[in-house]
Amino acid sequence: MKRFISVILCVVMIFCFLFAVNAADDKLILGDADLDGEISIMDATRVQRTLAELDVLSGYSTLAADVDRDSEITILDATRIQRFLAELCNIDGSAPYNKDLPFEYINLSEQPTESTEVIAPTETAIQAPTSAPMLAAPRIAYVSADNTGAVIHWDLVEGAVKYRAFVKQGSSWKTIGDTASDHIVYKGAVAGTVYTYTVRCISSDGSLFTSDYDHDGYSAKMLATPSITSITNSGNQITIKWGAVSGASKYRVFIKNNGSWKKLSDTASTSYVYTHPNNTSTDCFTVRCVDSGGSYFTSGYDANGTSFRFIYETEPVVYITYVASVNSDVFHRSTCPTAKNINARNLIVFSSRSEAVNSGRHACRVCKP
Repeated sequence: MKRFISVILCVVMIFCFLFAVNAADDKLILGDADLDGEISIMDATRVQRTLAELDVLSGYSTLAADVDRDSEITILDATRIQRFLAELCNIDGSAPYNKDLPFEYINLSEQPTESTEVIAPTETAIQAPTSAPMLAAPRIAYVSADNTGAVIHWDLVEGAVKYRAFVKQGSSWKTIGDTASDHIVYKGAVAGTVYTYTVRCISSDGSLFTSDYDHDGYSAKMLATPSITSITNSGNQITIKWGAVSGASKYRVFIKNNGSWKKLSDTASTSYVYTHPNNTSTDCFTVRCVDSGGSYFTSGYDANGTSFRFIYETEPVVYITYVASVNSDVFHRSTCPTAKNINARNLIVFSSRSEAVNSGRHACRVCKP
């Protein structure tokens, strides 16, 4: 009885398989690695699991999984399926994606007999590699900073559809997040603390790693935000000063212009002199750390800024008066050195030169009023 049931089950399985490959049309859907009649993320996962030696593709499955038709199963086949599902390309690799294109089929009648038999791969059949060819490990280029945290930047990897970033905590790696971009923000970064980061390629659904990673990681620290300590002005020049930030190579000074920050200059100093174009105005300044080449920010900044009321300082106006001593018939300018010797009790002040002349006195030969 048990043998009879086993035979019945085998017959049913063979029938289901023949139905899945659409024996009536004698065709396979390119990309349908699990032979369920449609292309889904499970097909990409099946290819990845095969490359990781967790599954085995054979016969029709191998033919359907080889989407780039190079006669071998590689990570590029899984990536092609993922990109197709993400509507980044068609299953044949062409772009842009066209949802109206029909499935691409493999005509089984044109395939060699040994490749279409439902058997384990032989030496003459198309076989999956014995080891998984992985994508290149992402390389972190630099770590910048903004007011939300440390921003990790890496070079894009050919064939990668998604990345997972990690930060080292003790001897283990903690996930920061997943992204399809070339950067991610670590919001847990504290200014002045050195962190070690690494990045790894993952499948589109995040279930599998598709690359190795830098086991040593990339170490960097987000610098403290510079704090303005004083703003003063003399004539038409404003001097802005701030406290030095540990680890900073350069600073960038900004002025707020029509609601947005405008760069004034980069400097390695902790002060900057701004020549003001207006006579009177209220300005707002902020400072931020940048790398030595001025390519990216290494700190956040004071988003509110520091405001300063600028008033143009002109040269002081000197008012000239005319003076004389009650005991003298000579009058002087008030700035004359001789006039400074007149005793205050004997000092006479004239409101004009003509008044001094009308008093019967003559002009001093030194100051010549």
